[in-house]
Amino acid sequence: MSEGLSTLLVTLVLTVLLGVQAQRAAAGSRLRQAFTIGAASMLVLTFSNLLVLLNLGGEWLVSLHTLTTALFLVSILMAVIALFNGEFQAKLRQARELVAAERARQTPSRDAKPTAAAEDHDEHRP
Repeated sequence: MSEGLSTLLVTLVLTVLLGVQAQRAAAGSRLRQAFTIGAASMLVLTFSNLLVLLNLGGEWLVSLHTLTTALFLVSILMAVIALFNGEFQAKLRQARELVAAERARQTPSRDAKPTAAAEDHDEHRP
């Protein structure tokens, strides 16, 4: 597979993934706008990669890449605004709960008796 074709496929997959995330985000939210603009950015990049693959474009490529960069930066800005507006609070709360549950699962119970190996280890301490 040529490098141009693999790049085209990767950008196309990223476009689809960002589009799916945009659909999952709440309607009218900044997060949805961020994912939608990010998907548009990747779509423009996919189109420019297609032009490169077909040996077309020339002067248009600079304009397309500039547009891609601008859209990408706007999508990042929208994601930051969403973060400060509290749109990530539910996901952050869920992540905190998962981390707390994992820590509770990994730390031994305080009521558990120490094993013989642990007692031997304690006896050898200076």
